[in-house]
Amino acid sequence: MSGALQPDSADLASVGPPVDTSVDREAHSPVRRYFLHLGLPMSVSLLLHALLVVLLALKLFIAPTPTGTPVGEWHGEVVPADDVNRPFDWTDVRPLDFPPPAEPSGASENPAATGGSELLDLSKLPPPTVGAAPAPGDGFGEGALSLLGTGSGAGAPGTGGFGEGQLGEGAGLGQAGIWNLSVRADKVVYVVDFSGSIIVAVDDLKRELKRSIGRLKPTQSFAVILFYSAGGGPDEQLKTESFRPQLEPAEPTVRREFFRWLERKAPMGVTEPLPAVRRALELEPDVIFLFSDGFFDDSVVTDITRANGSKRTRIYCLVFDDQLLGDASALTPRETEGSRRLKRIAEANGGRVKIVTAKDLAR
Repeated sequence: MSGALQPDSADLASVGPPVDTSVDREAHSPVRRYFLHLGLPMSVSLLLHALLVVLLALKLFIAPTPTGTPVGEWHGEVVPADDVNRPFDWTDVRPLDFPPPAEPSGASENPAATGGSELLDLSKLPPPTVGAAPAPGDGFGEGALSLLGTGSGAGAPGTGGFGEGQLGEGAGLGQAGIWNLSVRADKVVYVVDFSGSIIVAVDDLKRELKRSIGRLKPTQSFAVILFYSAGGGPDEQLKTESFRPQLEPAEPTVRREFFRWLERKAPMGVTEPLPAVRRALELEPDVIFLFSDGFFDDSVVTDITRANGSKRTRIYCLVFDDQLLGDASALTPRETEGSRRLKRIAEANGGRVKIVTAKDLAR
């Protein structure tokens, strides 16, 4: 008798045949495995996407007809070629008869319009009214000092280019502008760098100053302060020079005196704007136009803002730099160290900065 245990026949009968699970079937059938894990999910996904595409197509291309919009009949016809060209056939059109131009009233009383050399008597003109709406007859004239002044024609010699135009009715602050920078103000001070750095364009600067002040109304007032230096080395002396010690009304006689005063000035020396700006702030203007190349000490930015603390005068800075005056492109002017310094002054004092380029000088 062997010592090994033999299974009982009754036990074998109770166990039965082996159970075949789905895992076993997948292991023995690769096709079934790929179908369950790849084919079936992909088929469901494709079916859902196809259904979504069909629904979107129905939504986009089968638009319902708007309710309440009647669809009627339309009629078209072919137009003969002669009828098409008839509107452009102007052979029978007679030109309009215009009445002869009326003789301008008072033409003989204006020596500037008739070519006479007699000075225009400004005292006979009606007083201008406050406002900015130009009345008929406003224009621009070229005067003896090369100023484009407002008026109906060329000014007589020594008038600085002022004609006869008057301002219409209006109210509120006047307008002041320099190049394409325009602000509303009644009291304006121009603080102008007249150091050697602006010598390359001093004539353009003078012309624009005349043009700007020539456009002020007599109800506005202005002042002009130049800053420069004299001497050299240890003898260098900072200079600040004013047209008048106080604000002056922008009347024709005052403006003509300013034009003559400015023509006698020539740039020289170095740039130091602080004394001139402080002098301008003492006049308590609405606006200061500060012309400079910006090449001065950084501390000037803080000093100007501190001096303007209680007055809150708006300061608009115009960058007049010979490095940028030759730029005639339509691109945004590049910033320099000086322009960034002037920009900080303007932003800290309620104004803006304007970089003057060759395009501005060509106006």
